[in-house]
Amino acid sequence: MNLCERKVLLLSGPQYYNERKPASARISRFYEHIDPLGIAIVSAVLKKHGFERKWLPIIPGKVNKLEKYIEEAGFIFISARHFDTSLTQEVIRIANKHGKTTVVGGYGPTFNPSAFEEATVRVRGEAEPVIEKLVDDLLTDKPEEIYDATKLPPFDLKDYIWPDRNIFPSSRLPGRNLLKRHPQEWQRGCTNWCSFCSPVRLQKRGIRVRKISDIIAEIEHLKLKKGDYLFSTDLNTAAIPSEELSELFRHLKNKGIRWFTEGTVAPLVKDLENGGNLLRLMSAKNEIGGCYSFLYGADDLVKERVEGSLDKQVELIKKAVQVFREFNIPLNFSIVLGLDHHRYPEAFFQTASILKETDAPNIFFQIATPYLGTPWGDSFYREGRVFETETTHFNHNQPVASHKQMTKEQLQQGVYWIIRQFNNPKKIAKTARANLNPLVMSQNPALGVFLSGLLWGIERYLSILELSAGGYIDKKIQQELDASFKDWQKRKSLT
Repeated sequence: MNLCERKVLLLSGPQYYNERKPASARISRFYEHIDPLGIAIVSAVLKKHGFERKWLPIIPGKVNKLEKYIEEAGFIFISARHFDTSLTQEVIRIANKHGKTTVVGGYGPTFNPSAFEEATVRVRGEAEPVIEKLVDDLLTDKPEEIYDATKLPPFDLKDYIWPDRNIFPSSRLPGRNLLKRHPQEWQRGCTNWCSFCSPVRLQKRGIRVRKISDIIAEIEHLKLKKGDYLFSTDLNTAAIPSEELSELFRHLKNKGIRWFTEGTVAPLVKDLENGGNLLRLMSAKNEIGGCYSFLYGADDLVKERVEGSLDKQVELIKKAVQVFREFNIPLNFSIVLGLDHHRYPEAFFQTASILKETDAPNIFFQIATPYLGTPWGDSFYREGRVFETETTHFNHNQPVASHKQMTKEQLQQGVYWIIRQFNNPKKIAKTARANLNPLVMSQNPALGVFLSGLLWGIERYLSILELSAGGYIDKKIQQELDASFKDWQKRKSLT
């Protein structure tokens, strides 16, 4: 094997992309930037085998700029999702033109292998169970077309491979390294099995937790200092056994590390009711170390319980906000609109009514997007309801499939309407007042800002202005929805 063949180009798609609002999307990319760990784990294995590695992101509209790097490499490894399928296909065509070996893994080839048939190798499922055999086969020039980990037992996280973070360059943007959220994986899997969720299908049923000692050792290896930011990439941190969470949270607090994570709120509320200390350990109240954002995928507020879930219940929303506010932990919601049982405009009005009572600091509204590999998504493909072919439009910001209860325009304008309800100057100020604690702001300004929700409120307000200027938000429909919502609220108050 010559020197060129020992060079590997590692590629992964963009963290965030929305062609409809390029200016405000840059702010989102700044806020949301998290290095992709999957490709970094692959890099760690390749490093062990003596390969020279270089990582680059695949940027929409700029795929051709990767050609010179492809020419210099012997192997091209790509982490692909459904979202960046079309981008990956462009890369594969360029690599094939130059006779390069391409290896594609991730959600894309796991759930839609036929879309990546032009690649030399496809990896289905988690990479760890098959990566060593794959590399050995590449070294002997005898790679198989498919390495299928979906037919193997789930990877044991006791043998976790630390990601090779050295492949990621330091940012030149002012403040980016100061606010850098260092990603780390604590567990895989989720206690919920929501019908529209693809990550749980890739990671299979059940919860797998890394050894806490290994997590702490990796944190020490990262050399994080007091005040640095850590981002847990888990599906559901709250599903980790409370004894292990306590040990981990205590270490983070003692180190003064600020961290972000996501999960369901029910286990944490129950732990508090039973006299547990998880929320207290999470709290950065009077401290530096603690949780600066807990994202709860509440998803569907039209049904009392999310379909397929174990503990996602509407009745928990208000209580969770009160409890998290008591401990000064920013609780943020992810809400899905456009599921089959959602009707226009009632689903938007009901969701807005429930959330407006909470004054939660940050709410992400997303259009339900059908993905292959999920029961809900597969039904759309079987019924021929997916009309969008450009995969970068599967970004949870625009409709890509026909809805049973509303038109494409109604779904799009309904989502724009509800985003407007929570991200106009009056509402942003009201939310900040409800969550802003003067004492916390004076003692810990960073926590105070995250609690206020100002950062995301301003970004979304700017995005509304940009979408309006681009002609995407229909002013007439928005005015009709505003008036209809007032009438709906009056009728509700009478009943």
